[in-house]
Amino acid sequence: MWIKLPENILKEINDALLSEEGKNIKFLSRGYQGATYRINLDNHTLLIKKTNVSNPSLFSPLRWLRSLIDQKFIRHENTIYQLLDGIKGIPKCYGLTENSDLILEFIEGDSFRNVEQTLDNRDQFFKDLLEVILCMHKAGISHGDLKRKDNILVSDSNQPYLIDFGT
Repeated sequence: MWIKLPENILKEINDALLSEEGKNIKFLSRGYQGATYRINLDNHTLLIKKTNVSNPSLFSPLRWLRSLIDQKFIRHENTIYQLLDGIKGIPKCYGLTENSDLILEFIEGDSFRNVEQTLDNRDQFFKDLLEVILCMHKAGISHGDLKRKDNILVSDSNQPYLIDFGT
């Protein structure tokens, strides 16, 4: 069942994202759709995918259009995560902030790309990964970019997680 965060947590997330600094927020990376942050709030460790937002301006119509497209992709990704809710190996999604930033469960671990050569118990890992993919397909969703090794996370407990459904 899809879980919505309490309003006070959503407000704390929005406040942290506005300042982009503080003890509870850590910048992780920047991609073509925006930036990702790790936020610790009230026993929740969350990943926030913040869209590239620009204010509409007569002087930057292309940037404004790009911002609208990025927000559309994030909203689409939110919908995909909701459809995959409850599948082991898919991070929990908590919805969107008021600025259309995606709120996800933070998974401790590393990308498959970074641990590929040192992965323990490879046979079990790939059996588990296949199970995640089959469950995802049974839900009517295909990923579209699993050849990109950064879209497969290996948790600290050696479990596969699929991320980045923004395609």
